[in-house]
Amino acid sequence: MLATKLAPRYGLDPPIRAGLWATAASSLAILLISMISPTFLPFLGAMCVFLLGMGVVSPLATARALSPFGEKAGAASALLGFWQMMNAAIGVWLAATVSHEAMFALGVVLSAFSLLALGLYTWGLRS
Repeated sequence: MLATKLAPRYGLDPPIRAGLWATAASSLAILLISMISPTFLPFLGAMCVFLLGMGVVSPLATARALSPFGEKAGAASALLGFWQMMNAAIGVWLAATVSHEAMFALGVVLSAFSLLALGLYTWGLRS
C-alpha cells in the first residue's frame, strides 16, 4: 500500500533505492543482533524494517523490470518469477549451510543478498 502512494509522487527509482537501503541496513542489524544479543524483540524490530523495505521494493521493482517488455510482459514475468524462486532456493540452501543458529544464518544470507541487490541496482542506474 505504501508503494502505490510513493510511486506517483517520487517515481520508481527513489522509493526502490530507499527500500533497498532499508533492507540492507535492517539485515545488517539482524546479523549484529544475532551476534551480540539474540533476543526476540530486537530481531522483530529489525525484521519489520526489512519487510517494510521489501514491501516497497518488490512491487515497484517488478513494475520497473517489466515495463520495457510491452506485449512480452507475460514471458518476462514468468522469467522474473523463476529468478526469484531460484534465488530463494539458493538463499535457503546458504542459510542451512552457514550455521545451525537460525538467526545468525538468516542475518548472513539477508545481508549478503540485500547488499548485492543494493549494489547491482546502484550500478544499473549509473550505467
